[in-house]
Amino acid sequence: MEESTPSTTPTQQEPQISPIKQYAETAKKVFIGSLVAAVLCLIFALVAQGGVEKAARETIYESSISTSHYTSFDEDRKIENAQNAAIFAIGLTYLALGVTGISCLAWIGSSMLVAYKES
Repeated sequence: MEESTPSTTPTQQEPQISPIKQYAETAKKVFIGSLVAAVLCLIFALVAQGGVEKAARETIYESSISTSHYTSFDEDRKIENAQNAAIFAIGLTYLALGVTGISCLAWIGSSMLVAYKES
């Protein structure tokens, strides 16, 4: 039986990337990802705010055609749930914007440090 040996061809070694460059690349990826997340959260917040306005309009319409002067518990609950969703979405947006700002500063700082080391 013949033994197959892996062929050893000379390969070019990849240049070693410094830890600072690796950090800069990671910070860039985190920045881009958090920027996308912030945009998605902003869209979610806008949709949730639209839900609050829609719930308020529906409640006003339902109360205008109702003969009772008292609002229903379900109508109040509908507006409250929409407001809670909007508050949650706005909180997520603020969190995503904070992460985006921090990662942007990390990316800029590490990129400046890489440029300084290379010069």
